Amino acid sequence: MKEIIDFLVISINKYSKITIDNISENIFEYDISPLDMLYVVDELEKEYQVSTREIFHNFDYKSFTIASLAEKIHSFLSVS
Repeated sequence: MKEIIDFLVISINKYSKITIDNISENIFEYDISPLDMLYVVDELEKEYQVSTREIFHNFDYKSFTIASLAEKIHSFLSVS
């Protein structure tokens, strides 16, 4: 799962130039543009061949953290 966390942190930094230091902090607390997040989502789909639509389905915006996102991605990969 550390690989997924690292991938998310690096991708967010790549497109937004924002470094997320605390993976338990809500991503919405950072000033990341929606366009930058779309690039991250696109890269996520390509890297892990997962449907982000499924990942974000029933995802609570209040707990939109790197840790919770990585956990959800990991659960999809474990099922496959």
